[in-house]
Amino acid sequence: MCDAGDFACRIRDCEAEARACFDTIVVPSGMLSCSAFSDCLAACATDDTECNDACFTNASPEGYNDFFAFVSCSTRNGCPDLEDPDEYVACVVA
Repeated sequence: MCDAGDFACRIRDCEAEARACFDTIVVPSGMLSCSAFSDCLAACATDDTECNDACFTNASPEGYNDFFAFVSCSTRNGCPDLEDPDEYVACVVA
């Protein structure tokens, strides 16, 4: 059983179900930290699935979890998608 905030664990434990639903999935199994994972995603074009998948694969489970915990927190706080990381962090911690 996965902890509530362990998104990487959910993917690993539900991999067969995720594959049945989405056809293909990527599992974080690399070394990228949260900020490096975020930077990687930011460098990809929105519609560049191959680039985005590479970022997800290269994220460490911890970096992946930290990133999605941050995204979840920012969504709960009503923060918009901001291009400026400083503005985004200021919104989340406000």
